[in-house]
Amino acid sequence: MTTRSLPGRGEALLAALLVGLIASSLAACSSTDQAGQPVSPLTGETWALLAAEINDPAITAGISPDDKGNYTIRFDADGTWTGQADCNTVGGTYTMSAQDRIKIEAGPSTLMACPPAGRLEASTYLSGLTAADRFKVEGRAMTLTLAKTDTFAGGSFGFAPLLALPTPAPSVAVITPAPTLTAAPTAEPTAKPTAEPTAKPTATPKPTATPKPTPTPGPETCDSSDGTISVTYPGTWNTISDVPEYACMAFDPSPIKIDPMTGRPVAAVYVASSNATTYDQVVMAATDTKTWSDVSKASVTVSGLAGTKISAVANGAGSWVQGTTRYAYVVDRGADGVVVIQTQALAGDASFAANAQVVDDIAETIVIR
Repeated sequence: MTTRSLPGRGEALLAALLVGLIASSLAACSSTDQAGQPVSPLTGETWALLAAEINDPAITAGISPDDKGNYTIRFDADGTWTGQADCNTVGGTYTMSAQDRIKIEAGPSTLMACPPAGRLEASTYLSGLTAADRFKVEGRAMTLTLAKTDTFAGGSFGFAPLLALPTPAPSVAVITPAPTLTAAPTAEPTAKPTAEPTAKPTATPKPTATPKPTPTPGPETCDSSDGTISVTYPGTWNTISDVPEYACMAFDPSPIKIDPMTGRPVAAVYVASSNATTYDQVVMAATDTKTWSDVSKASVTVSGLAGTKISAVANGAGSWVQGTTRYAYVVDRGADGVVVIQTQALAGDASFAANAQVVDDIAETIVIR
C-alpha cells in the first residue's frame, strides 16, 4: 500500500505522532471514582486529533499542533459526545462494552462551509468516528481503531488532550550592543590671526511648504465567487481575490498569508456562507452553555434579513481553546442557509476590539442576494 501525505503536513512531526500515539501494546485500564464506580479513561478530556491513517484511499495525515481544535471529540459520562469537525460543531452518543470496545453514533451537527476548508474533510472525520470499534488510552494518548464498513475503509485516529498541546514559543530577537568607541585625542590647535569678516547680505528665507495630509483609502468592496455576497471592508485591509475558494471570505490588516501547515489563509475576520445547515442550528451551537460562557445575543437585521449577534467565551469544555472570545453575526437566509460574519481571539489580544468593529461595519454594509 502506498501512502501519500496531505499537503502542508510535516512528515517528521507525523512520524513522531504515529509512534507516540498509534503504536502501543497495552490496553487502557479503567479507574474508579470515590463511590467505587468505574470511570471511563475517555471522559474528562477534550481529545484533539493529531494523526489519522485511512486505508483506502491510502492517507496518512498529521494534524499540526498549530491547528489544534479543528478536529476534536469529548466523551461525557452520560453517554453523549461533542466535538469539532473543522468549523462545524458535531455530537452524538456512544456506548462501551468489554474493556476496549466502543460504538460511536453521530447526531445532529452544523454543516457550515468552513472559512476556509480544512485539509481533512469533516465528512471523512465523522465517517471515521462512526466506524470506530476499539479504543486505547495510554498515558496522555488515545487511539481509536476504525473498522471497515460499507462507507469507510478502516484505519486509526490518534488523539492527545487539547489543552496539553504545545504552543510554539515566539521568536526573540537578540540585540548585540554596539562597541563603545574611544575618541582619539584632539591635537592642540595652532592659533592663527582671525581675518576681518566681510559682511554679507542676509537672505530672505523662503516659506516652508505645508505637506498635504495623506488621504485614508476609502472602503473597498469585493464579491464572493458565486456573486451572492458583496462585502465592504476597510480600504487599508487586505482580502484574497485571486483564489476563488477564498474570494471575499478572509480579511486582515496585513497581507494575508496561507499557513503552510494547514493550507488556510490566516486572517482577523471571516465571512462564510452555507446552504447545508439551518439558522437555528448555527445559533444553538454558538450559544450552547455547555461549551460557552459569558454568552450574549441580540436580534439584528443584516442586509434586510433577520439575524443574531453573538458574543461568547469558550469555557474549555468543547473543542475551542479555553478563553477564546468569539464575536459573530449569524444571518438567516431561509432555504438558502446562513451567512456568518465573525472574528475570534484569545484573552488579552489587543486587536480584538478593532477587529470586532470591522465585523460590525461589514454587517452594516454587506449585501446578501
